[in-house]
Amino acid sequence: MWMNAVHTRISELRAELATARELEHEAIARRRTVEARLEELERLVDDERRRLAPRGGGFPVFVTAEARGRRMITILECLAEVSPGGLTTREIIESARHRHIELNPGSTRAQLSQAQRKGWVTRNGHRYALTLPAPSNPLAAG
Repeated sequence: MWMNAVHTRISELRAELATARELEHEAIARRRTVEARLEELERLVDDERRRLAPRGGGFPVFVTAEARGRRMITILECLAEVSPGGLTTREIIESARHRHIELNPGSTRAQLSQAQRKGWVTRNGHRYALTLPAPSNPLAAG
């Protein structure tokens, strides 16, 4: 009789181990997906910074363009830190405020529209999400 209990417990532990392994694979896949999105975002940020850098030294001619670039980078960073469901404009502004960066709704919407035109962001109703390419098979991406 106690052997049945032992075998039952062994079966339960094997099932629990299988579940844990499955969760581990999902976590690894999610981590790799996030890493790929982060690398792409960092590349976009570097490209944007290079684009906004002053030519030939000195101060940039259009300081407002540099400020817009910094706002765009902040918005993309806020979107990169959330689940694929995305954020509303208000949530983006709140997330930026936690970074001690003030955004206003009008310029944030304008920046999001520009990001949409560039293909960096998609809009679903009032929510915005990054559209950076993720690997098709995250487990094979490493």
